[in-house]
Amino acid sequence: MGRLRKIGAALLNLPMLVRTFSRLSDATSAQDWPRIVDLIEPLHEKGFDSDDSRYRLACAYAMLGRWNEAIPEFESIWSQLPKPKDEARRLFNYALALTLKDRRDEAAGVLESCAGFEWPPHLGGKVQQLADHLRDNNVPPPSIQ
Repeated sequence: MGRLRKIGAALLNLPMLVRTFSRLSDATSAQDWPRIVDLIEPLHEKGFDSDDSRYRLACAYAMLGRWNEAIPEFESIWSQLPKPKDEARRLFNYALALTLKDRRDEAAGVLESCAGFEWPPHLGGKVQQLADHLRDNNVPPPSIQ
């Protein structure tokens, strides 16, 4: 019975979800990070979440420098994201967030787990800069991606 009730609730909320995802698409295109947060947080509070929405929320928090909120969102993504460039961005931003919150060993572990990973050209240099920063504090950390 609980499953039917959940499906019924989702159907009743369908118009609201369609409007929200349309607005979310616009906010993502505009890179309007505060708006993305404002749109996704209420969805998550109502139980409408997915790896994609967690990824978008994590990236928005990271772009806003809200590292303490970004890290758990990155950690809550269970599956690999379908687009390789999104998965690469998720791993890089997660490692960077850990680094900037002084969790350097964990950040190094994330990068080490990606040893055979093919980074997209726009991220390759930043990944190397982050790895260099983790080895030598005199190298500045890269910017968020």
